[in-house]
Amino acid sequence: MEMLNWLNANFYRKKPDKTIARRAIRHLKKLEKTQLFSPELSQMRAAEGRWYESLIYEMLLELTETTGKVKYVVRKGADAPFPPIEIKLGQNGIFYSNRGDINIRGNGQDIAEFDIVFVDYMDRICFCEIVTSASDLKDMEAEVHYKKKLLSYLYAQAVVPFVLFSSVDISRSSIMKRLMRETESTLIVTPTCEELKNVLHRDSIRGVPRKPVDNSRLIGIEKIPIKRPFDYKMLPDMKRDRTLEIMMNGGGKEEMARPDEIPPVS
Repeated sequence: MEMLNWLNANFYRKKPDKTIARRAIRHLKKLEKTQLFSPELSQMRAAEGRWYESLIYEMLLELTETTGKVKYVVRKGADAPFPPIEIKLGQNGIFYSNRGDINIRGNGQDIAEFDIVFVDYMDRICFCEIVTSASDLKDMEAEVHYKKKLLSYLYAQAVVPFVLFSSVDISRSSIMKRLMRETESTLIVTPTCEELKNVLHRDSIRGVPRKPVDNSRLIGIEKIPIKRPFDYKMLPDMKRDRTLEIMMNGGGKEEMARPDEIPPVS
């Protein structure tokens, strides 16, 4: 928890200024930039959410330069290579999407997307989820559990550190309390998107090109190859065969619920 405690303390102290808030705009697409100050509330909220995710990425990268507790931040958004590797059947592993999102693919399908991925001082893969609303927390909890199991298997890690950033105070939620009691998990509540965006104005979106930056703390996904390759196409057959075997041997629900050697990636 040393690294997570450090992040928590330093994020609370860090107040994003106009420079870093504007830098986060470079990750937005042209339409999203214009919608950041749209009079249409739904469009503005969607663009704000994307900008907030980019702002957290930029803030984490800036904080990383001051500590050894976080070794690297994995490139994403405008910092990801373009064009990415095309989606094809049979792809299994970690890939970039067209807009620079970090995805795990199984047989060419995106099975998990990670808002931010970083490497800590113990060379462990860590991930962040970012929320701007208190809705659907139950679904988010299930997604976090799945992603933890997924990364734990793929990178052979007993523990996968997790950070949840939120622009709304969800700390009193029973779901959040349960989630934060888990090993190496922390919640960082920031000011609201509206408050953070106060340092910007409509003209701020001009002259911010979508281009990567050079930073020694940034690495691409090719630097974090998975340690346990898997064949996603074979997994349904493996699960079916195991279920049939248990049924044929007279096993019940308890037997089916026991841990097995099938990769938890589906």
